[in-house]
Amino acid sequence: MLRSLPILLLLALCGRPLTAEPGWLAPVKLQLKWYHQFQFAGYYAALEKGYYREAGLDVEIREGVPAVPSADAVISGEAQYGVSNMDILIQRSRGRNLVALAAIFQHSPDMLMVLEDSGIRVPSDLAGKTLMVVPEAEVEILSMLREEAVPQETLTLIPHTWNPEDLVSGKVDAMSAYTTNEPLLLRNRGIRVTEIHPRNYGIDFYGDCLFTTESEIQRNPGRVRSFLEASIRGWEYALQHPGEIADLIREKYSTRKSRQELLDEAAAMRELIVPDLVPIGFMNPGRWRHIRDIFAARGALPRDFPLEGFLYDPDRPRIDPRVVRAGIGAAAVVLAAALLYILALRSFNRRLAVQVAARTASLRETNRRLEEEISRGAEREGRLAASLSEKEVLLREIHHRVKNNLQIIVSILNLQSEKGNAEFLRELRGRVVGMALVHEHLYSGRNLDRVDMENYLEDLVSDIVSTYSRPDLFVRTEVEAPGISLSIDQAVPLGLIVAELVSNSMKHGFSGRNSGLIRLSLTEETGGYLLTVLDDGTCTETLGGSEGAPGSSGLGLRLVEALAAQLRGRLEVECGGGYRTSLRFPCGPMARP
Repeated sequence: MLRSLPILLLLALCGRPLTAEPGWLAPVKLQLKWYHQFQFAGYYAALEKGYYREAGLDVEIREGVPAVPSADAVISGEAQYGVSNMDILIQRSRGRNLVALAAIFQHSPDMLMVLEDSGIRVPSDLAGKTLMVVPEAEVEILSMLREEAVPQETLTLIPHTWNPEDLVSGKVDAMSAYTTNEPLLLRNRGIRVTEIHPRNYGIDFYGDCLFTTESEIQRNPGRVRSFLEASIRGWEYALQHPGEIADLIREKYSTRKSRQELLDEAAAMRELIVPDLVPIGFMNPGRWRHIRDIFAARGALPRDFPLEGFLYDPDRPRIDPRVVRAGIGAAAVVLAAALLYILALRSFNRRLAVQVAARTASLRETNRRLEEEISRGAEREGRLAASLSEKEVLLREIHHRVKNNLQIIVSILNLQSEKGNAEFLRELRGRVVGMALVHEHLYSGRNLDRVDMENYLEDLVSDIVSTYSRPDLFVRTEVEAPGISLSIDQAVPLGLIVAELVSNSMKHGFSGRNSGLIRLSLTEETGGYLLTVLDDGTCTETLGGSEGAPGSSGLGLRLVEALAAQLRGRLEVECGGGYRTSLRFPCGPMARP
C-alpha cells in the first residue's frame, strides 16, 4: 500500500524530514540483550551487507549488559528497537506498550544446566537443590518444575551471577543458561554438563524476540516495516554464511569467542530457529496465547490479559481493541445465522438450478427464433449476439453470487474459529471452501459448464493444508489432473471428498513429525475417472478409526461415502507405507441424492 502513496506522504510515514538531502538515512538504535556474539548474527549481517542502508536506515547496534533488561533502553527512548525474551509480555501488562515484531528463535534457548556427574537427570531430581536463575527465565523454568510436581518450597533460588564457575565449583546445583552459549563453553574446557529443557516438559516459549513500541509504529510505520524486512534478510544471509559472519564478528564486534566457538554457537542456534521448516521471525498467535496462560498461572500476568496490539501486523490497521472485541461478539451471533444458511444452501441451489434452466430454455428459444431470422440482415445478427452475451453474463453473475455468499460464510467461520478454536468449525469451513472454489473457477473460466480440475484441486488442497498447518510441520503437496474438466454436478462432490481426505491426513497422518507429503491425482480411465489421495504419514488403527477417516463412523466418513455413492463411485482404502484412498467413478450422470 505504501508504494502507491505520494512521495511526500511516504517520507512522512517513514519519519523522514521533508528537508532531507538525497541519500539521507534515518538514524535508529538497536539494543541487544547480551554481549556481541553469533546470537545476534542476523543484525550484524543486515548492517554490514547494506540491507539497512538500502532500507534508508542508519542503524547503530548497541551491546547488551547483563542484569540490565534491553526493554529499559527502548522504553526510555535510548533505542527504537530491542532484542529480548518473554519479559516484553510482562512489561506490556504493566502499561508499557511494547510490540513484538518477530520471534527469531522458534524454541527458547533457556534451560537448566547441571554437571553430568551430579546425578541430576530430570526435573524431579532438583528437589531440595540450589538453583541460580535469571529473572526473565524464571517463569519458564519454574513452570517446568511445577509441571513435574517438584515441591518449589524445597528449592533455594539465588540471584544469577552469569558465571559458570559457580556451577563448576559446587556453589549451586543448577543454573539457568543459554543452550547456545554456556554449555558449549564448558564442553570446550572438557567439563561435561547435562541440559534440562523446559520444552521437553510442555513449556515451549519463543526466544530472542525483536520488539519496538506502539509509538514507533504509529509515528514511523514505514520505518518499522523496513527495519523488520532488512533484519530478516540479514538473518537469512547469516544462517547461509556462518563462517563469513563469524569472521565479521571477530573483526568488528568482539573477540571474546574464538571462531570455532562462534561456529558451534551458530550450529546450536539453527536447531532453535529451524529456518528450513518455519519462516524466520514467524509468530503464531495461538502459541502466544498459550505462553500468556502459563505466565498467568504463575501470577506473572493477569488472567485473560488481552494480546490485541502486542503482535505486529504490518497490514492490519491499528484500531481500538474494544472495537475488535465487540466485532467478535457480534460474529458469534452472526455465526448461528450462517450455519442455518448453510443448511438451507442445498435447497437454495436446487431452486437456483430450476431458475437457471428456465431462463436458459427461454434464451435458447429466443436464439432459435433469431437464427431463423438471421438472413434478414446484420441487425438480426446483432440481436443474436446480444442474446448470447446476456446468457453468458447471467450465468457468470449467478456463479459469482453463489461464490460470494459462500465466501461470506467462510470469513465468519474463520473469525469464530480464531476465537473458539473449535475443530468442527475448521471442518465446516473446509467444506464450504470446496463449494466456493468450484463456483470461483467456473465463473472465471472460459467454459461456463465445466471446471478445470487441476487448477481447482491445487487451490483446494493448498487451502486445506494451510488451514490445518502448524509451525513445526511442513507438508509438501503434489496435485495432478492434467487436461481433466468436470461438470459442476461432479466437481462439487468430488471437491468435498478431497477436502475430507486431505484434512484427515493433516489432522492424523503426521503426528509427531515435522514434514510430510500429500499426493493427489485425478486420471481418466476407460469410461470414467480415478481419484487417488495418498499421504506418507502414519497408518495405524487409531488413524483408521478416527473421525473422518475411512473405517470409522464419524461424520467425515459418512460424508465421503455418501458423496462417493452420489458419484456412483467405488471407494477403496489401502494402509501400508502411508494412507491411500482411491475412488473410481464413471463419466455419466450422477445418482440422485
